[in-house]
Amino acid sequence: MEIEYVGKMTKINGQKFQELINYLNLKESQIISGCGYPDLLMEKNKI
Repeated sequence: MEIEYVGKMTKINGQKFQELINYLNLKESQIISGCGYPDLLMEKNKI
C-alpha cells in the first residue's frame, strides 16, 4: 500500500499520518519514506 500526500506537511497532517500508521498497526521497519512504489520496483528490477 502506498500513501501519498501532496501539499505542505503541517503538524496536523503529521498527526493524521501517525494516527493512520497506528490504526494499521504498522511497524517502523515497514515504513519507507522518500520514495514511491515505482521507485522501489525500478530498484528491484535494476531499470
